[in-house]
Amino acid sequence: TNKMATDTEHLYMAPAGESSVDPRLLNLSARAWVGSGDQVLIMGVVISDGPAKLLVRALGPSLAAYQVSDPLGDPTMTVYQGGSVIASNDDWGTDSSVTPAALSEAGVTMMDSRDSAMVLTLQPGPYTFVIRGKTGNGVGLGELFLLSGGTGRLSNLSARAEVGQGDNLLIAGFVRQGIGELLLRG
Repeated sequence: TNKMATDTEHLYMAPAGESSVDPRLLNLSARAWVGSGDQVLIMGVVISDGPAKLLVRALGPSLAAYQVSDPLGDPTMTVYQGGSVIASNDDWGTDSSVTPAALSEAGVTMMDSRDSAMVLTLQPGPYTFVIRGKTGNGVGLGELFLLSGGTGRLSNLSARAEVGQGDNLLIAGFVRQGIGELLLRG
């Protein structure tokens, strides 16, 4: 027989002998060519079920260590709720919220001081993260990590960018825990 697990949006039938586990999204990442004007990298998330503590990063210069050609030289990140700016960062070392404990929990390190990063506690609702190049164009990587310290969930994750060829593709990724169905669209 099958066990049934439900959440607010999906129905999942777990195979016999498999326990039902509440599915959670823990991370969203998007890598793309970042230009100017409408060619910025935009990531979106909806926070639900309570406040969520996030580590958010915009990487450019540190991507060179991974043989990414033409990395974004100096990324900035601006966080919006609706049309209002609620946070921004240029050069992660200028934000004291980015602690070794937050980086360790997310399983990451900061490599180049020109990359952007912040730790934010966001209330339920939709948020937009816009990554731009401070001094030009190039390949950038945006990341959102759910940290402990809140009851919120990440839902309705999205990314929008200019899609090209070669290293200029839009590459999205996510990490989840638990068992359940996800709807993926491109």
